[in-house]
Amino acid sequence: MKDLRPSSGRRSWHAVVVPAVVVTAGVALLVAACARAMPGEPLERPVAEVVDTAPDCTTSGADVALLPPPTSDDEAPARPGPPRAGSVPEGFVPTSVVECGIVSMSTVERPDGLWSAVTERTLGGELDRLLAALAEPNGRRLPICTADMEIVADLWLVDASGASMRAARPVDGCGKTAGDTDGAVAALTVRSEREVPVQRIESRDALDAGCGTSATTPAFFDANDLGIEGLSPDGDATDLDDGGATSLPAAPALPEPTTVDPADLDRVCLYRVVAPDDEPVPPGTPGVGDADAGAGSGSGSGSGSSVPTKSGVTATFDRVVPLDPTTAEALVEATDSPSVRGDCSDRPTRIATLPRSDPGARPVDVALTIELDGCLRLSASGGQAHALPPALAEALLVR
Repeated sequence: MKDLRPSSGRRSWHAVVVPAVVVTAGVALLVAACARAMPGEPLERPVAEVVDTAPDCTTSGADVALLPPPTSDDEAPARPGPPRAGSVPEGFVPTSVVECGIVSMSTVERPDGLWSAVTERTLGGELDRLLAALAEPNGRRLPICTADMEIVADLWLVDASGASMRAARPVDGCGKTAGDTDGAVAALTVRSEREVPVQRIESRDALDAGCGTSATTPAFFDANDLGIEGLSPDGDATDLDDGGATSLPAAPALPEPTTVDPADLDRVCLYRVVAPDDEPVPPGTPGVGDADAGAGSGSGSGSGSSVPTKSGVTATFDRVVPLDPTTAEALVEATDSPSVRGDCSDRPTRIATLPRSDPGARPVDVALTIELDGCLRLSASGGQAHALPPALAEALLVR
């Protein structure tokens, strides 16, 4: 088990890596809420829903939304929606508190692989201070607020019968947590603490091999994909439809590829592209139809999904094979060859990555990503594609 950061208390959104879509959704919800209430009106806080079960940190809090959905019933515990958070209902008398940390702030290793985890702390002691803090009213809505988003550790209250509820902290006029709740929680006694697995992020086979559970082909960048008619790579004046000559800016320079030392490469991670039978490949998917314009390369680790993504074609881990120094040097030399266009539409069925990090290191540091068939391209970084000599592809596939 490895705990990366403390789980207690509130966090600003920039304290963790949050996908842009989550931030956008949070801002959209804030805008929608402002449209329903005028400045000066109190922010609403519903009464919490009480459930006849123990707190479940795998369903708890907004940060669960940061995780992708499980790809099978075997890869993650069932995560039903959490009960509604709110104020303490009349007649509910808590005897203990359970605090759920921020998902993805810690990991836990299990026999089947590496899982994201949430730290669950059970707290006890005198709860009067906490109940008083939770009973404080919300502030009145303000006309102007900052656009940042808080991610707050979820708080459950449990009564003597084992029933539980999620407590909503009081907030100020901009919806930010306010009051003495965090101080009251910090004053309680920690009775127990454990890491609760939420979702598998690396399979055991991939973990032992020092490979990612999945790999994604790069989305190769072409200057002409910018959608500007008449754009020339060197920025020379170009005749436009109106007959005049207009000086256009040069195409943006691609980043320099990362320098790869063949001595750092000792193994090849092999992956298979498996398209789900019941999910047709969307038109325009990179590697299938027209190439998607964009820069970037590399592999990503995840729960083992095998579907095309916007950044390329994703494949699942198959096996790992050793790499001899001669082949490693030849692959690195291939990245020094002239770049090729990235608009090839021949979808690969086999992908390989060459990690430079040692087995067991997380995240995996990928030096090269290779299409072993299809367009036969390889890339170090920078979104530039280079031709893979067929003999090298054959040498890797027969291993």
